[in-house]
Amino acid sequence: MRGLSLLALTALVLAACVTPPQPRARTGFAAPPPEARVLNGGVAVLVQRPGTGSVHPDAGSIVRVEFTGYRADGSVFDSSKSKGKPQIYELPKVMRGLSEGIQQMVTGEASRLWIPASLAYGEAPEDARLPAGDLVFDVELLSIVRR
Repeated sequence: MRGLSLLALTALVLAACVTPPQPRARTGFAAPPPEARVLNGGVAVLVQRPGTGSVHPDAGSIVRVEFTGYRADGSVFDSSKSKGKPQIYELPKVMRGLSEGIQQMVTGEASRLWIPASLAYGEAPEDARLPAGDLVFDVELLSIVRR
């Protein structure tokens, strides 16, 4: 340490002790905002971009969507973008909360859906690959393939 001043040495020691900044937590995932519309089943819907269509999918529809699924802490667990293409879903075969939320949408609409665990995979899914607890989805309804 020859040639370092006491001030420079102190600065090096302090720099080594400083905790690096933590990544900023995503906000808006733990609970829906007051302006979100809560459906009878408990799914909350907030339209982020209105659609251009006028027809809503029904419970038996097949839809084409872009989506990102988040845990309540804001961490991503699935995304159509990571798959490189929109996904086609048969609404009777997806989780109940996601199906209910998508049925409120029209073509071209982008919405955020807050889905309680009871309408998702539950608090402790049998399949450990599935996310537990309340979930949030950003969904864009690209088209209704079949109604």
